[in-house]
Parts: sequence; structure tokens; C-alpha cells
Amino acid sequence: MLRRHYAILTILVVCLIAAATFLFRNDAVEGLLKSSLSDYGISTEKLGVVKVSHRTIVIENTRLKEIQIEFPRVEAFYTIAGLVSGKIDKVVVSGSKADVQAFNRLDFSQVLSSWEEPRGSLKIGTLQFENGQIDFGPRVSIQAEVNGQIDFDTGEARAEIEVVSRISNAHLVLNTDSLAAGSRVFVTGQGLVSFEDLAPLTVPYAGGATGQAVFDFGGSFSLRDIMESIERKSAPNLSLRGDFQIAGLEWPSGPTNVTTDLSWQLDKKGEALELKLDEPAPFAGLRENSAPGFFEIGNYAVPFSGEISNVAPLLRWQSTEEGGRVELNGMLALANESAEGKADIKIRFDHDQDWKLREAPEIWMTAEGHAIPARAGDFRGVITRLNTQLEGHLSLTGAINAAGPVQLQLDDIIGSRFSASTLDLQAEIDLGGTRENWAASLSSPGLLRLQEGLIPNLVRLDEPLEFTFEEASFSQTGTAYSAKAAGGFQGDDGALLAADAQPRVFKDVGGHFTLNLETRDKVSGAFSLSEGRIEWPAEAVRISELEFLVPFQAEAIDAPISISGGLSDMQTPPRYASIAIDAEATKSADQMLLHGFVSAMERGVRLPLDGVINLAELSADLKIGPGQVNFEEDGIQPGNLLKVFSSLEDVKGGVEVNLDVKLRPGEALRTFASLEFLDLSAAQGDLAVSKLSGTLNLAELFPIRSDGAQSLLAGSVIAGVPVAGATANFTIRSREGLPIFDLHSGSGTIAGGTVSLRDEAWDVSSDKNSFRVRVRNLNIETLLREWRVEGISGAGRLSGTIPVSISERGLSIRGGRLEAAGPGVLRVDWGSARERLMRSGEQVALAVTALESFSYQALAIDISKPVGGELAFAISLDGANPSVLDGYPFRFNITLRGRLEPILDAVREGRRIGGSLFWGGFGSQ
Repeated sequence: MLRRHYAILTILVVCLIAAATFLFRNDAVEGLLKSSLSDYGISTEKLGVVKVSHRTIVIENTRLKEIQIEFPRVEAFYTIAGLVSGKIDKVVVSGSKADVQAFNRLDFSQVLSSWEEPRGSLKIGTLQFENGQIDFGPRVSIQAEVNGQIDFDTGEARAEIEVVSRISNAHLVLNTDSLAAGSRVFVTGQGLVSFEDLAPLTVPYAGGATGQAVFDFGGSFSLRDIMESIERKSAPNLSLRGDFQIAGLEWPSGPTNVTTDLSWQLDKKGEALELKLDEPAPFAGLRENSAPGFFEIGNYAVPFSGEISNVAPLLRWQSTEEGGRVELNGMLALANESAEGKADIKIRFDHDQDWKLREAPEIWMTAEGHAIPARAGDFRGVITRLNTQLEGHLSLTGAINAAGPVQLQLDDIIGSRFSASTLDLQAEIDLGGTRENWAASLSSPGLLRLQEGLIPNLVRLDEPLEFTFEEASFSQTGTAYSAKAAGGFQGDDGALLAADAQPRVFKDVGGHFTLNLETRDKVSGAFSLSEGRIEWPAEAVRISELEFLVPFQAEAIDAPISISGGLSDMQTPPRYASIAIDAEATKSADQMLLHGFVSAMERGVRLPLDGVINLAELSADLKIGPGQVNFEEDGIQPGNLLKVFSSLEDVKGGVEVNLDVKLRPGEALRTFASLEFLDLSAAQGDLAVSKLSGTLNLAELFPIRSDGAQSLLAGSVIAGVPVAGATANFTIRSREGLPIFDLHSGSGTIAGGTVSLRDEAWDVSSDKNSFRVRVRNLNIETLLREWRVEGISGAGRLSGTIPVSISERGLSIRGGRLEAAGPGVLRVDWGSARERLMRSGEQVALAVTALESFSYQALAIDISKPVGGELAFAISLDGANPSVLDGYPFRFNITLRGRLEPILDAVREGRRIGGSLFWGGFGSQ
């Protein structure tokens, strides 16, 4: 452009001479000017010569068509003597107007050549510019006013440029002492940037910003190099130094009173321009006017400080065929009270010839920090460790999209409903959006570890709880937030808590979860658990395969909760069979109402379940039943369900079951049971019961304990011998988890008489139990007939007691004695043995004959049996046989021995009891 300026001025001088020749005729001068400009390939839209004199020529409203430059007024000053010597003293150009594109239409090499070697016979002494205007277009809204002059005689030049834009005012001064090729132009400048005017430029987060920055710089460049670089669209050979100071910078939703002072240098390196900081630039500010969002990092109440430093060059620009590439590399260090953070940031973007972005800028960032206050909702904590590496894209609208690994440790977490000592997060994060509208997700696998978590009056974690994320996402849209997560969790020792109660300890907790959460005016969503497990050591209970779904709306559960799972005993051997639960719960105020079924796993037992869980007190009342359990010899047996009944065998019949389970904070689990026996038959060792009826009320199952005295009735009881119509009145208590049966009274009928027990105890945990069996009015005739004793018959009644002891080694009887209540008859049929006995001697023959019809006056039977030994009967008979020796009195002492088990087997099975089961002898007096 300047070359053409010079060419124009030369032409104007020529025209000046022509004008003088034509006696200063304006129209002749205008025609000559247009013709001369045409010779230089320049056409004009307007060219108005308004004055021609012997010292001055004035041209107004000239517009050069090709390069689109307007010259409102050009004045040439000369003397006749100067003209004769080929010189014009001064040319003044006032109010010229051009847009920035005019520079692209100029041949700068020819401009510089014309300065060094002006064309034509006339030379210009001084070229002066006044109020020249350059418009950089509406996109950047920058205008420049140029004032200056070029002294072609000395080669000196000076220009002052006032730059005005939406955000800045600047004053530049350019000087050179030579117009020769390669001469340096020295430049100084200073200006002010107003941040209030950043908003129209759509700078990220600049809306509403206030404050200002002042800058100054100085340096030099080659004018030829600058012109050629503009023509080639390459990096010019610049060397600049300067300072940039920010004061009072403030955002409505960001920091306030931000200040910084940067000293920089700009040089050409290779084919690029590089800007570096001379030294790390400190900055400081406050955050007290910030408007916190849901997630916030940093302390709002205290000032922050930091510094910006180079990583390679801070800023690098290099031209490309499409336009250019800008790279920003910097390190940002930040301190806020005790908090410290550091980030290495690299941003790269390409622009076109009009400096428009060709695509979203790329961003790389590595950050670390510690002791940084953080907040999420009403939760507070301190980031003690932060490491992340992100890469992605950044738009000028303030949106960011980046992904990379992150490691985060958050300590001293405190919220209104939850607290924890430490939260550790290790994951790959993918985030995008703006401060008000963003989304973030964690890719699988992500690990979150929570230590010493506490929900007041609900749960406490004594060991770390680990979450493994299969997926997790979080987002914010305006004031609405949403979260989705799925994964597994596992942990150890913890406790359920309740006010004024002992913690209920649990361990080995784990499972798989899903969460869908949305918050607008209220919180809504759903939480589900599957494959859940937890152990309660105090109760030795393990819950496994737990599944439930909790929907909630407006921070309240608004739909039934489905629950299923298994409950098993951790003791070895287990006290009860594994239990499956399938139920549905609904929330009412601070209570959960439960309804469903309980079944014994793989045992075919299914009972209704109803209950109330008090969420405020962490208590529960569960009712299982009523329901009937049917036992079969080849099917379900009580021992399959409860260990306490494991000794029962061959159980047949039904039991109506009612269970009440109570859970109270700080108390052991309590279980109340009501068992109604429906003609039940069962056996335990040598004891067999049939047609058992009645109701057994238990105040506790673990350990078993009856609810006061209980009464049961059995059609028959075989306790070695058959007893009919047995009744029992008893109480059950426990010792070391095993039952003790306190028999207050029990009785039954046998052989026309009665047997009874009173105030006896059977301790299952004891090695030995003893009791006394009372026998009253036992009918000898009935006994011998029912027991099918071979060869013996008689009449009379027996009464007495039989002390019995039972231990792990076996049964023993010591001091048992039955006596006849009065006279009676005893008859012995010797069968085929009679002839042999009669030949055995007179005394034997006499005794054999007497016992064939012996009327006794006294009969006593002493019974004994050592542990593991034989059952012994010592029988004493006093009486006579009227047919023998005229009724002479006899006393017989008879001893019989036999194995107890075969004898009892014969009694139970109704077989004859004969000589094969007893052996012994007798004597007489």
C-alpha cells in the first residue's frame, strides 16, 4: 500500500507540473492524473482536483479501485525552485481510509523498492500521514488511527498508532533511521484491556467479568521482513519484550480481585513465533463472590495465590497452508491457604486465513494437588491427593470434553447424613460440558474405597468398603442433577447403630448394586441390590443371595420394595436349615411393612411371613406362620430343620408352626415359637412316642426355652416298655445352648397299673441323667399276658420304684425294687423241661411241683443293671402250694439274667419272651 502511496504521490507531482503548464486548470490536472495512474495499472473510482496553485495542489475524495483505499484529502507542497530541481517538499495525506484486506492486495516488495529507489524524476522530501484510519472488520471490531511521517532525505520515519477495540485501547510508536532493505524498525507500545467488553467476543466464562489489564512492550523488526511475511502469510522476524498486568479482575461466578504481572518476550524461532515468560508470573485473588455449584473445589473464605510458568514456549504460532496453528503450553500453580495444586496445560488449535477456528481446540492436562477443600452438595472434605491426565477438546463457548485416568483421595468427609475418614478413587474419567451443564462417566473398571464410613444412628464401617464400578455417570443440567452407577462392593467389620443401644456388629458385607438418581426439586430414582451378603457374628447368622429393589420419589420410598434372600447358620454343625425369604415391603412413616413367605431351602417347607421394621429404632418384629409342616419317614424330619431335634427319628405327622422373631438394638435376636402337634409320632433312641398332641410354646429357640410349664399328651410311649395314655408337664430351659427338660410330672398306664415321674430333669448337655420311675398297681396277670412271657401266669399287683441312669456309656439300674401289694398266685408251666427237672433230685422235683400253682404271701423283685452289663431280676417268693406237702410254706429265691436290648425288642415287637432270653437258677427253703 505504501508503495502505491508513493507512486500516487509521484504521479501527483507530475500532474502538478502539468497543471502549471496548463495554467492551473483543474480539469486538465484531473485528466492527467487518471492517465498517469492508469500507466501504473491503477484505476480510480473518484479523483477530484480541487486546487492548483504555484505552491500547492489539493486533491479530495480519491478512491483507488483495486486496493479499495480512500484518500479524502491529499496536499502537495512545493516551490518553483524545488520543482526545477525535481523535488516536492512535502506531501500530506489526511483521513485516508482502508480495511485490513487492503494489505492483502498490495505488493509489499514493490512498495519497499519504491521507497529505496523512487520512480520518476521528482522526489518527495517528506511524506506525512494524518488521521489515517484502518478498519480490521466487524469480527474483531478493531480500529486504528495512524499519524506519522517519512523523511526520504534522511531515511528516518516515525509513526504513532492509536488502536481502539471492544476490549482494549493501545498506543504504539514506530521509529526507524533507515529505509534501506533489512533496516530495523523499533516499536514501543502501551495500552489497556477492559474485561467488561469480553462478553461480545464469546470468551469462555467471561460473561459479566470486570477489571482491567495494562500492558507495555518494546522491540524491533525488519520492515521488509514484516511486509514479506504478511504477503507470504508466514511468521515475521520479530523481537519484542513486554509486561502485562491484570488488576481487579472479577467474575460473578468466579474469582474476585485477581491480580498478576507477566514479563514476556516474543521471538521468531525457526518458522514459528514463540512467546515465553521471563520468569514465573505470580497471581492472586479471592473467591468470596463465587456462586458455588453442586461440586466445588477450594476455600471461598480465604485468598488464593499461584503462578504461571513456561513449559517449552508459553505460546507458539506457526503458519500453515490453511491459516495457522497456535499452541499454548503452560504450568499453573495454585495455593489457597494450606491447599496446593499444579497443572501442566497444553492447548492446540488451527485457524483459517481469517483467524476463525477450523475445529475445536485440543487440550492436554496433567494435574496434581493436595490439602484442597472440596464440596459436593452438603458434603465437605479435603482432597489430600489428586493426580490426573486428561486430553480432549475445548471450545470457545466454555465447553470441555476430556478423558483420562484420575486418582483422588478425599479425607475428613462430613455431611448431614454421612461421614467418612477417607475416600479413594481410581478410574478412567470421561467428562464434557460447561460449568452449568456437564456430564462425567467412569469407565470400567473403576475402584472406590471408603474408610470409616458413618451414617449416624444407622451404620458404622470399621474396615474399608470397596466399590468396583462396571459403569458410573454423573451429569448436571442447570439445577438438575442425575447419577447412574452399577458395580460390586465388598467390605468387612462394621455395625448397625441405634441411639442408646449397643452396636450390632456385622462383617463380610458385599454384593452387586445399581443406582439411578435424579434431583430436580426433589430426589427420585431407584436402588437395587443383588447377590448381597452379610454376616452377624453375635447371632452366628449369614444372609446371602440378598436381592431387593428400592424405588423412591421426593426423597421417599413410593412403591413396594421386593426382597429375597437366604439366611443360614454359621455355627458348625448348623442349628437350623438354611432359610429362603421372598417378600415385599412397603414404607409407612418410619416403618417398613413386610409380607411374603419363608421356606426351608430345598426342604419343601413354606410358611407365610409378616413383619414390621422400625427404621427409626432399627428394630424388627417378624411373624412366621401360621403354617403346617408335615413330616414323613422318607421326607422332611425335624432334625433337618432344627439341630435341637436331630436325635428324633422316624417322625410322622404334622406340626402347626407359629414363630415370632424380635430384633432390638443392643439385644440378641429373640425367637418365640408355638408348635401344635397333630398326632405326631417320633422316636429317640429307645424312646418312641405316637399320637402326640398338644401345644408347645417356646419363649426362645436359640437357645431353646419354654414359655412356662408345658403339657403334652401321647397315645403311647415306649420307653423300654410300652406306656399308654402318657401325659407330661414340663419346662424347658437351656445350658450352653442345649436344652434341659424339667419334668414336673409325667404318667402313663402299663399293664393295668401306672408309671410316673415327678420333679426330674433331663439335661441334654450332661454326660449322665438319672431319674426315678414310680410303679403303682402293676397287674401281674396283664403284664405277663401282654408281654407274652412263656410258661408263666399269675395274679397280683406290684408297686415300687426303679432308679434309672442314662449316660453316653448306656443305661444302668441300681436299687430298683417292686413288691406285691398282697397275696397272689404264680403258675409256672415247665413244658417239656418238666421230666428232666423231676429227675434232677427230690428237692428240685419238690420245687418244680410247688411252683406249678404257687400261692404267695409276699413277692419282691429287685432289679439291677450295670452300665454295659446284663439286666438282673432277684425274685423273692414266700408262700405255699396246697397240693404239695399239705401246703408246707416255701421261700424261693429266683435269679434271672438277660440282655436288656433283646428283651425290650421282644416286648416292643410282641414276640414271646422265653428261656432263650433269660437264664439263671433258683433255690428254696
